[in-house]
Amino acid sequence: VVEDFEDGQSAILVMFHHMLGDGVSFASLLLAGMGGPQQKPDIQPTNSAVPRAQSSLSVAWMVTKSLVLSPVLVVGAMLCGSDRNPLHGKKPTGKKLMAYVRLPLSGFKDAKNSMNCTLNDVLMLLLTGGLRSYFTQKGAEVPKGLKISMPVNMRSARQMKNIQIENCIAGIVVPLSLTKDNRRRLQEITKTTNSLKGSSTPLAFYFAMQICALCFPMRIVMWLQDTIIGKATLTASNVPGPQQPLYMGTKQLFEVVGFPPTTPTVCASAGMLSYNGSIFLGICTDSAVCENPQEIVDAIAAEYEVLSA
Repeated sequence: VVEDFEDGQSAILVMFHHMLGDGVSFASLLLAGMGGPQQKPDIQPTNSAVPRAQSSLSVAWMVTKSLVLSPVLVVGAMLCGSDRNPLHGKKPTGKKLMAYVRLPLSGFKDAKNSMNCTLNDVLMLLLTGGLRSYFTQKGAEVPKGLKISMPVNMRSARQMKNIQIENCIAGIVVPLSLTKDNRRRLQEITKTTNSLKGSSTPLAFYFAMQICALCFPMRIVMWLQDTIIGKATLTASNVPGPQQPLYMGTKQLFEVVGFPPTTPTVCASAGMLSYNGSIFLGICTDSAVCENPQEIVDAIAAEYEVLSA
């Protein structure tokens, strides 16, 4: 508990290990712990890779294809090149720095409707735009694109109705454009995210990690996972939260911010969580790659102002 955090308010810092669960299950735990009724969130997590409203034959075909593709995708992911930019490629110091910003959810909804895309696409547009601006401010060469490690929800529609505290995600590496023009960048982002919908790729990676965990020692599984994810610049997670205020006793919870973990090979992360009409975007960096993550947060906030103008 951090007393007198800001304006006489207190903050509670809670750390969860992914061995216990993922962002979706922790958001559900937060709802249950605060006594708020569960509501359908305004922002869904990255689309579930589990087929919905499809025939048993279609589901069986996707599962079979995923099992066949698993070794091919894993080998391909290990052989692909790593990102080269100021936020990637350095040995972590272990010192973590965090910053966040609160943005109105209404602006994201307006942008989603005007640009005919999803809220997640708008979030990725702001994130890539902010990172591009950050690289420019640092005098670094802006690459054509970068990779992010994105957790994909593996729960079925039935499981989403009764979320358990468990880790039910597949981590995949997704390439995103850093093109300067916002509309062109959004088109490329939308094309990438749409290709993942209904794709067997997340399911294939999920099966691959599950099979490896059964066949090999955990240190080998962790090395394999870190090698694949280590190609990316940062981990980006979008988690739904309650759209009504929560309370601890008689005290209202004003802000909820999530910071996804960094790894020995990925020294930056971006967590996006919706709560009570706002989106809280948190950036966590290792001091080896960024001593002041507030600069990244400010760059993303500036992109939001341009988008909502």
